[in-house]
Amino acid sequence: MRIGKLATSCNVSGGPVYKVAYATQLLGVELYDGRNNLLGEVQEVLLEPESGNVGFYIVKPAKGDGLVMVHLRATNIPKEALLPGGALTLVLLTDPQVFWDAPHITRIDEADDFALQSKMRQYWGR
Repeated sequence: MRIGKLATSCNVSGGPVYKVAYATQLLGVELYDGRNNLLGEVQEVLLEPESGNVGFYIVKPAKGDGLVMVHLRATNIPKEALLPGGALTLVLLTDPQVFWDAPHITRIDEADDFALQSKMRQYWGR
């Protein structure tokens, strides 16, 4: 499933270079804070049923138990990942303590709960 085009200009003839990310490529991608400290690894990607866009990453924290639902808007793909041959990673756009303090779930299938998704949207929207 294609989730969107990622574009960057690499000063190559012919214009900008595009890198396409597929949902399967997001599995196992590492999430870092702004200081390049590992927070965790993506275990699953939750798509919004209305649009088909990514809504949440389900992340296994680097330390501790459980899983964290990280809203797409709380992350960014660094520009280095957009360069040809660049490894796909995610960077948290907020204080890493927000990640560590986020409510945890124990199983991926818990993320299907609409009430929990609403709660997590509010949590990441502060």
